[in-house]
Amino acid sequence: MHIVVTGAAGFIGSNLVRALNARGQTNIIAVDNLEKSDKFVNLADAEIVDYLDQDEFMVRLGNGELDDELTAVLHQGACSDTMETDGRFMLRNNYRYSVDLLTHCQDNDVPFLYASSASVYGDGTVFREERAYETPLNVYAWSVHVAPMMVTVTLVHIEARSTRHALAFTEAVVTNLAAHAIRLGGAC
Repeated sequence: MHIVVTGAAGFIGSNLVRALNARGQTNIIAVDNLEKSDKFVNLADAEIVDYLDQDEFMVRLGNGELDDELTAVLHQGACSDTMETDGRFMLRNNYRYSVDLLTHCQDNDVPFLYASSASVYGDGTVFREERAYETPLNVYAWSVHVAPMMVTVTLVHIEARSTRHALAFTEAVVTNLAAHAIRLGGAC
């Protein structure tokens, strides 16, 4: 059985992998897109059982190759480039990817931890998970804004079915969890 960490080569993902390692977890499948290959250094000292490119991971997941192999999905994967202007790419990579993972996890009773982003609040001064305060300023922020809305809708549907596995956390909460885990014994 494996824990999947998407966005594993990024800041949050690599710290989650290290925090899991500090707790003795090494059955980790690291998933990322290393088009920008310099991110590999974030995983150089990590203990993982496998690395899968994001596209390969989704193909294998869709083909059922990972069914009954996953104990949890910690989903931190997204393109966070606030200067990216290709909205179709951002929605495919950030929104659709998240929805497809959530759907798979729900269908297979796999716990799912999802990280959103504080960027959904735009330049506001109130950071509250209420629609009135959510004003994304770019396509990145909007692409990660619509994913938690889908998670919320899905959770309402799941609650009606009495299914228990799906969590949505903001980027700040996940960062704090990773930082706390590292202080308890992980390494940066």
